[in-house]
Amino acid sequence: MCRFSIVVPVYQAEKYLEECICSILKQEKESWELILVDDGASDGSPEICDRYAGKYPQIKVLHQQNTGPLLARCRGFEKAKGTYLLSLDADDRLSEQALKRLDETLEQEDADILIFGYQRLDEDCKKKKQGYRLKNELYEGGQKTELFLELWEKNSFNLVWNKVFRTDFVRQRLRVPEELKKVKTGDDAVIVTPLLLQANKIRTISEILYEYRTVPESISRSFNRQKGQDVLLYRTYMFKQLQQAGMMNEKIEKRFYEVTCKTMSYILSQCARSSMGKEKLDFIRGLIESRLYQESLPYSKTAGFSRRKRASFWLLRHRLFRPFIWYECVQASAKRICLKYIKK
Repeated sequence: MCRFSIVVPVYQAEKYLEECICSILKQEKESWELILVDDGASDGSPEICDRYAGKYPQIKVLHQQNTGPLLARCRGFEKAKGTYLLSLDADDRLSEQALKRLDETLEQEDADILIFGYQRLDEDCKKKKQGYRLKNELYEGGQKTELFLELWEKNSFNLVWNKVFRTDFVRQRLRVPEELKKVKTGDDAVIVTPLLLQANKIRTISEILYEYRTVPESISRSFNRQKGQDVLLYRTYMFKQLQQAGMMNEKIEKRFYEVTCKTMSYILSQCARSSMGKEKLDFIRGLIESRLYQESLPYSKTAGFSRRKRASFWLLRHRLFRPFIWYECVQASAKRICLKYIKK
């Protein structure tokens, strides 16, 4: 029987896709299948998928019209035959020992979810950025406060790709609300949040088994109006899920709003620096007047913002939208000049 089903949503990923696939082919653990979900890509990605599927029987391809990463990933989950589910982004890689280490851990602890560390790399995967290691812990039952705080501290709560899920558990518990099916930013959180809340046994390990490539043009780093709307949708969904599960105690509420404040601040900065034109002002006004933003504001003092970000908050708090946009654009220009100078 297949041990691991590895699902990779594929969209406009031809530049990095072969590296992703090869990182799986290099695994020492042989009991796996790879499901490549071609989400209507118009570049060379579908041909790459078909070429590898024709060469390796463990690789399967699902071609479909574009639905977005959330539904593409869920379709891969539905077709999986493995005991456990693992999902990669098409521009990332698994470390060579990943499946072997995951299998060894799951032999000892048959957990609903297994969570591991990851390493951030630059676009060329030549320079290591920040690595995130978790504690070696087993969490059972409904007491998950310390786990959630640990995951938020290590930027690991919302991520689907540093987690292994028991397949039957996902099929029993994962239900995507209709209003969230088109979400592209925060799609991981839509999957992960209800599963973390419903899991009876969660294991975390300290090993770094995933390599996350920082790609400038990726969905998570570019900006458009939908991205801002998605953030409001998925963060509101997370809040309701935590509240309904009885998890919204003082510690969780504080950390949730601190992370929310940082996320929305990042979105506002991206908007100010984007080429949206006249739409910028309407978007910024709408976002800061949202209930979620207003409720997160009191936590901005403890969220750990830099002096530069605190200046941005001051401008927004006083509704100085045009100076805020100018200030963010100047900061972006200064950063580009510095990076250009460093590269020389």
